[in-house]
Amino acid sequence: MKIDFIDNNLIVFFNDKFFSNVNFSNKSHMEKYFMDLFSKLNENYNLGMCGSYNIDVFVDDKCGMVLKIVKDDIDYYDYYNDIVDIKVSISKFNKFLFKLNGDIGKIINKCHVYLFDGDLYLEPYDVNFYELGVILENCELFYGNESYDIKLRSKEISDFIFID
Repeated sequence: MKIDFIDNNLIVFFNDKFFSNVNFSNKSHMEKYFMDLFSKLNENYNLGMCGSYNIDVFVDDKCGMVLKIVKDDIDYYDYYNDIVDIKVSISKFNKFLFKLNGDIGKIINKCHVYLFDGDLYLEPYDVNFYELGVILENCELFYGNESYDIKLRSKEISDFIFID
């Protein structure tokens, strides 16, 4: 799991093993899962979260899941320190891209590589848990419309091979 704060939004990345038992087609199961998850995030990371939140969920079947958690500006909930209300929107068909910022070694050979505006973007297709962690530590994650736009406007580099 990786947690970042970007533009006052909480961005949480989970690898695919973390949510493999979630049934996204069963609304009550999904609601319970996200309420439990929200509670654990709040407790384990001491985030002090209360109020109303919109959670946008992006799922990539090869890499994992991203939660973009945005707090609503509703004064009503400010009076209650222990109430959390969430609205979840799920986008199941995503492909994550990772903008290369560091050295990931031979792992790059397990990724589709795209060139866009002079930068390399990776789309992993055969990475394990450890390799995905190396990618997360050395790359910037793009998901949703951003990754779609980059992939649409980029050029795939099919003959890119890392050599020691």
